[in-house]
Amino acid sequence: MREGVHENTTLPYRGMQDMVDMIHRKDRQIDGLRLGKLNTSRRIRAVTAKIDINKRLLLALASGKAQNADRILHIGLKNGRSPQAILALYEEAAQKIYRPCSYTEEQIMKGLLLWRLGGVRVSSMAHRMLGLPGMTMLRAHSTIPPLIASPAFPIAGDIVRNLEALFSGPFGELLRSGGGTTNIWNVVVMFDEIAVEKRLRWDPKTNHILGMCREHGTALELNTDEDVDVLVDELHPSDQETEPRVHYASEATVGAVGILSGDKRIYSARPILISGTCKREQGPRHAELIALVVDVVISVFTRLNIRHRIVSLASDGETR
Repeated sequence: MREGVHENTTLPYRGMQDMVDMIHRKDRQIDGLRLGKLNTSRRIRAVTAKIDINKRLLLALASGKAQNADRILHIGLKNGRSPQAILALYEEAAQKIYRPCSYTEEQIMKGLLLWRLGGVRVSSMAHRMLGLPGMTMLRAHSTIPPLIASPAFPIAGDIVRNLEALFSGPFGELLRSGGGTTNIWNVVVMFDEIAVEKRLRWDPKTNHILGMCREHGTALELNTDEDVDVLVDELHPSDQETEPRVHYASEATVGAVGILSGDKRIYSARPILISGTCKREQGPRHAELIALVVDVVISVFTRLNIRHRIVSLASDGETR
């Protein structure tokens, strides 16, 4: 009696309070089981949803709708995104809304190879079709120093920078060492014109507008929209009978230096000047351009301790 009746005792031998306590105990057990089932159901739904998202992500990756899925996964995991966020990112990439801009070194090297072999158009096609880096990134990762174009009549500073960039690498060390010989390098200064499209271009390296002729144009920096409006008005006067004071460059004068040598690493033309022309330049003015290039070449070669002599000025002929 002190410890009460046994739990399995039948009801006729139980007291009223004992039966009430038993009912409360059973209610608590039922509530605990009900809540446990509810929590288990919630966990199952959460796990099922996670498995469903992973399956959807796997099916989306297997569909191949978006290129460079490995880069999308790499970016998503690097940023700590959930599978659902990565799936949304992949769907945006498949719809061309999102384009991953994280490239591996191998992809950059492939883009540089296509650019060097096929030019800008082939590189742009590879960027759109294969997802390789665009021209902006390729130029930023290029190991070849860019050639600075002259927006107007060339100045010595532009040519000096191009020459210094040319001799800043192993090529300059090879020339300074004499290439294994003690001879003086025979240098040929070459000039030629190549046809260019008659349109304006913006040079991000110098912030200048290119595409004008050096005979009538000036070094115009792009600071405001009004600068472009003024230039366009000069190129296209409102009066059709008025001759434009500034012309589009129909050709580009390219100046290069070549070194006579049996070494294939040295024997090639290396450009140091590019300047637009409308073919209205007079002979004396063109002679000033040639003299400027020759003087700068002699000055830079001498300052860099490269033994040399200019043996020829080469051109395919000029009418002026």
